[in-house]
Amino acid sequence: MKQNISAIVACLVLVLPGCGGQPAYQLAIPVGSSDTLDVRAKQFKSTLSKYSTGGIAAQQEAGYTPVPNGHPPASTPVNIAPVEPVNVPSKPLPALAGSSGRKVALVFGNETYTHSPLSNPVRDANSMAAALQGYGFEVIKKTNATRMQMREAIRQFGDNIKTAQVVLFYYSGHGMQVKGENYLLPVDADIKREFEVADQSIVVSSVLGAIEETGQHSNIIILDACRDNPFKGWSRSSASGLARMDTPPGSFLAYATAPGSVAADGEPGSNGLYTSYLLKYMSTPGLKIEEVFKKVRVDVMSRSDGSQVPWESSSLTQDVYFIPEK
Repeated sequence: MKQNISAIVACLVLVLPGCGGQPAYQLAIPVGSSDTLDVRAKQFKSTLSKYSTGGIAAQQEAGYTPVPNGHPPASTPVNIAPVEPVNVPSKPLPALAGSSGRKVALVFGNETYTHSPLSNPVRDANSMAAALQGYGFEVIKKTNATRMQMREAIRQFGDNIKTAQVVLFYYSGHGMQVKGENYLLPVDADIKREFEVADQSIVVSSVLGAIEETGQHSNIIILDACRDNPFKGWSRSSASGLARMDTPPGSFLAYATAPGSVAADGEPGSNGLYTSYLLKYMSTPGLKIEEVFKKVRVDVMSRSDGSQVPWESSSLTQDVYFIPEK
């Protein structure tokens, strides 16, 4: 009888809870004969304490694996494979210009139009691109671009800003509004009728769409594109300048002049009136973007005797600087 009792094998079973309180694992620990039950019970208690506090390390030391369907093996324990931790990244907040985050810009300057050529956009684009590169932007620049070249550049821009934290779009050239929609004109635009505008030009909302779909950034959109309509004589296209627009959240939208108004091109051989002052104040350390454009507005209004009033709208949620205070 004593031999039979000593031959009895005891087994301790540990049930670990899973999702919703359902068992996820059962761990079967052979403890041997009744003579060794006390020793095994102490080992079991020690293992349980390690498992509840030590996680994976305790599992590996104990030498256990999950048991399929909740049924423990009849004899020898097996090993648990280590579980890799899962990190869930949070969405990055918009970064400040001048921070370590990537900054990407797309710059256009169009002037060699068949109808109403301009004097300054290429110089403006070159000056703006050089300034932005100095502030740490990766710059895509196109001058005197055709519609196809503009579309390709916008597509490249959209791809490049997927990991950027500050995004800037600058356009200098002819722009116009038709039925409340704003269009940027490529140099190869051949427009004879109002209904041709959409096919011959670039709608501004497509640029905003490229910015919006790629995620959360601080967005700066600058449109020095409010020269007068180069295709005059359309009976239904009486609106001047550009129309007011909605922008993606976290954006700053700047017009060279108020929506519905016309901006000056500037003197040949120099930067345009608006961009010349923008370049001046962008280079001032410690100015928030709102302060930069406020100073631009004051100087442009003074220089134009009040006929040109730069305009901005903002949904920024972070302070943005071209050059942070050192």
